[in-house]
Amino acid sequence: MGSKRKRKILGGKTDGAVLMLISVEYDIAFHLPAPTAMVLMLSLHPSRASTLRQPERLEVQPDVAVSEFIDAFGNRCSRVFAPARRVVLRNKEDIICRHGLRRV
Repeated sequence: MGSKRKRKILGGKTDGAVLMLISVEYDIAFHLPAPTAMVLMLSLHPSRASTLRQPERLEVQPDVAVSEFIDAFGNRCSRVFAPARRVVLRNKEDIICRHGLRRV
């Protein structure tokens, strides 16, 4: 894949820096015998927000309300009240990393 094609996919100028695309993905299932309050720490740190290709979105099945908050350490957390049944949590993110080295 040529460098022009890579720049187009990643959406901008590279200024000669090396770019790397990192994919972060999870698919977690719980079988809950009773309604359960959950605090989830599955999000990327807020300092990585500018490197995401699209905003991060936690998907919960069945569809339940998800509230987010920042904890005392600056981590983004999610709060969910899950029903008594199988609950699936999933997310897929792509992070663009700029390496400080320039191409020669």
